[in-house]
Amino acid sequence: MFAFSADGSSVETVAGQSAAGVPGPVQRAFAECGGFQCGYCTPGMIMLTTALLREHPEPDDTQVREWISSNICRCTGYQMIIDSVHRAAALLKEESA
Repeated sequence: MFAFSADGSSVETVAGQSAAGVPGPVQRAFAECGGFQCGYCTPGMIMLTTALLREHPEPDDTQVREWISSNICRCTGYQMIIDSVHRAAALLKEESA
């Protein structure tokens, strides 16, 4: 997407995932579950996870794999990322209760 295409839109970045320097639930889940390796794909995975969990608060593995398939990570076999997504879903559920 070109930047001009976002004119008038709200743009959310990974920096917006934390409040006052405190990691948000998706960031915490990735840290707890080791859902990052070199860190290159992590911001994209965090943003994909955020969008996925907004649409599907309790995704199954198939949904998670489908959503993250657009963000290639050469460092991992993806299982820790999938675990991180499920942990993020649990943290978000706890916070909303």
